[in-house]
Amino acid sequence: MIAVAGCAAILATAGILAWRQRAGLLPCPPADLRQIAPGLPGVMAGQRTLDAKVEIELFPERGLVQAEADLILDLRERGGDEVHFLLNPGFRVESASIQGRPALVTHSQGHLTLRAAEPFEEGRAVRVEVCYGGEWASSSALPGWFTRDQAFFPMMQFWYPCDLQGFMTFQFAVTVPDDWTVVSTGIPTAGGPPAGNGRHTESWREVSPVLGASLAAGRFAQSEGRDGAARYVAYSPVAAGSAQSPSIDPRPYLDAARSAYAFCQSEFGQQEGNSFALVLSDRVERVIHGGNPMAVVPAEDPDDGEALFLDVARAVAHQWWGGRVAGRWLTARDEGSAWVVDGLAEHAAWQGFRNRYGRAAYLQLMEQLRCPESIPVAMKSLSLLDGLDADGATRAFIDVRGPLVARML
Repeated sequence: MIAVAGCAAILATAGILAWRQRAGLLPCPPADLRQIAPGLPGVMAGQRTLDAKVEIELFPERGLVQAEADLILDLRERGGDEVHFLLNPGFRVESASIQGRPALVTHSQGHLTLRAAEPFEEGRAVRVEVCYGGEWASSSALPGWFTRDQAFFPMMQFWYPCDLQGFMTFQFAVTVPDDWTVVSTGIPTAGGPPAGNGRHTESWREVSPVLGASLAAGRFAQSEGRDGAARYVAYSPVAAGSAQSPSIDPRPYLDAARSAYAFCQSEFGQQEGNSFALVLSDRVERVIHGGNPMAVVPAEDPDDGEALFLDVARAVAHQWWGGRVAGRWLTARDEGSAWVVDGLAEHAAWQGFRNRYGRAAYLQLMEQLRCPESIPVAMKSLSLLDGLDADGATRAFIDVRGPLVARML
C-alpha cells in the first residue's frame, strides 16, 4: 500500500506552487487543463515516464473512480527532488511515494507535483506510486464523459499521471460492472485486482508512440471485421431496452476501416499494429483519436457514405502518422507538431477518399474544405497540446490548412 502524505506536508508545499507561479513556470491561476498544459514542458524538462502500470476501477452508479498508478521514470537528465504530472483536477490524491518513501503532494488545477524526501540519485530510474480517486472532471475543450452507461476518458484529460513525454509502455487493469465492455487495445495479460460482486477486470499491455492513452468502456455491442492480418473492431452503444442490439449499425464503419487500412498499407507500407478499435458515438462531432489504436468516431447518416468514410479514414491514418515524422516521435514541446501530425493524417484520409470515390468527388471535397482566408494563428507556435482545442481558429488551422500544405508538397 502506498504510504499517505499527511495534510501538513501538503500544506507545506503550497508555498512552492506559489513560487513557481511568481517565477512564470506555471500559469497563475490556471482555469482548466487547457490553460495549464502549455506551461508544463519547462518544469518537466529531463523527466520521462518509461513504464506505467495503472489499475483503475469505475463505479458508474456513483460516478466515482478509484485508481493506483505505478510509474518508472527516467530522470538522468534532471536533478533536484521533484517530479511533475498532469492529473485530472476532479481527482484527489490519497497517497504518493517516491522510491518507496512518502512524497510531499501538491495537486492544484490539474498539475500534480511530488517532492521526494531527498534529492534523486544520478543515473537511476525512479519509481513513483500514486493512489488517487474521486469524480472525473470533464473539460470544456475536449469531449469526454462518465455516465451510468459509458465512460470515455481522452488521453488529454489525464485519467492517470501523465508527463507528456511520448513513447512508453502501458499496463492497464480496468474493473467495471459485468454488463460493461472495456475497449482494450493491446495484448491481453493476466493479473490485476480481483473482481467479483457483479464486476470483472480486463487487463492488457500496449506501447504508446504518442502522448498517452485514452480509456473507453460501457454497455457496448462488439462487431469485428478482418482483412488478412488486419482486425477492426467496432463498439456501438447498446440500444435502450436491449441486451445485445447496437444502436448504431457498425457495418458501414467496418467496411470503411477495411478500405482505409488497405489504402494506407498500399501507400505507406506495413505498420506495426494490425488491430484497431472504433468507438461509435452520437456524443461527438469530430473524430477523437485515442493515442492507442482506438478512436471515437461520430455517428453519421448511414446514407452519407462519404462523410462516414472520411471520419473512419482520419482515425485509421493516425496509425501510420501518429506522432512519428522524420524517423522520430514528436513531443508536446515540438513547434509545429500539431499541424504536421494531424495534417499528414488528414491528407492521407483525403487521398484514401479519392481512391474510393474518384477524382470528381475528391475535387468537390476540396472545394467544401477550402480554408478560411484569415486565421489568427501562427503555424510555428502550435504544438500537440493545441489538439485540446476542439473548435475555433486553431482547430480550423490544424484540420484544413495543414493537409492543404501537404497536398501542395
